[in-house]
Formats: sequence, C-alpha cells, structure tokens
Amino acid sequence: MIGGLSVLTDLAVYVLLVQIGVGSHAAKATSYVSGMTVGYIGNKLWTFESSRRSADEPIAYAILYCLTLGVNVVVNAACLSAFDERLSPPASRGLAFLLATGLTTILNFLGMRFVTFRSGIAQRRSRVDGTPGVDRG
Repeated sequence: MIGGLSVLTDLAVYVLLVQIGVGSHAAKATSYVSGMTVGYIGNKLWTFESSRRSADEPIAYAILYCLTLGVNVVVNAACLSAFDERLSPPASRGLAFLLATGLTTILNFLGMRFVTFRSGIAQRRSRVDGTPGVDRG
C-alpha cells in the first residue's frame, strides 16, 4: 500500500508541476523525491513501525533508494537489450519495466527491513515484549 501511495504521489506531483510550466526534468526530480518522502514516512510509521528517532534512518533510506534506482536502470537496460529482437517494442518495454521494478521492490523491502529500520523495529519490540533492545533480526 505504501509503495502504491508513493507512486501515486510521484505521478500527481509530476503531472501538477508539468501543468504549471515546470520543466520535465525538474518536475520529475521533485516528484521522485516527493514519492520517496511519502514512502519513508509510511514505511517508518506503518509498515515497519520503527520507533527510532535518528538521522540514520532517513540517510540509510535515501542511500538505499539511490542504489536501487541504479539497479532499476541497469536491469531495465539489460532487459531491453535482451528482449530487443525477440519481442515487440511495447512488450519489451513493459516486461523490462516489470522485471526491473519487481527486483527493486524486493531489494527495497529487504533493505528497509534489515538495514534502514532494523534498530527501530528492535526498539519497538523491546517495549512491547519487555526484552532489552536487542535486534533479533
């Protein structure tokens, strides 16, 4: 749900900015950051319920998303190259998009669960079950 809301935010901000005359590159950069921000807040508060208050989480989140953006672009390009002569251009683009997005969705979830919000999840669990703030994974 949070991922879908992030994508919708990205799209809405992009369309709005382009309609009011902002250039497409600036609009896309702004909309991507807007979607990332919604994703961070939603994943922190709802998906992973991280109770940690630290600059480490948003920094780790931004690094994770920059890395997986690179993975997304590389996988998309590799798939387009591999499917180029086997599929029609629309089918090739669609399949490449789905594979790249699917892989980065999995990597983002794992990165958030085991890196970005790991300590916050452990803190919340320790308050709920009374154990010391030990990260049990």
